[in-house]
Amino acid sequence: MSPGASLHLGTLPLLPASDLAIAALGVGGFVIYIVWLTLLLRRVRPAVARRLGDILGVSIGESYRGQWSVKPGASLRLGCIVGLADIAVLLLGTLGPLILLSLVALLAVGP
Repeated sequence: MSPGASLHLGTLPLLPASDLAIAALGVGGFVIYIVWLTLLLRRVRPAVARRLGDILGVSIGESYRGQWSVKPGASLRLGCIVGLADIAVLLLGTLGPLILLSLVALLAVGP
């Protein structure tokens, strides 16, 4: 293009409807994933911590870095169990929906 030329909107090719639909699904899926992450971190994860604390008979709190920890006086073994449970909840909660969606797409469309 020469320096003085302008690009008119009419010169761009229109996208096919299928491409626009795929883009809309992608944006919608991203928004739903962000909403899920918000729910996971604000509602689901604290509920799992309370339930796990009830099962183990300890009080689980969140440290300043956001990690679960047992209140002082609990055994090291219980602290390790709570730490591993925290990691499992975070991994399953964040990566689980993406893996599930990938497997569904793989089964629906094929390799």
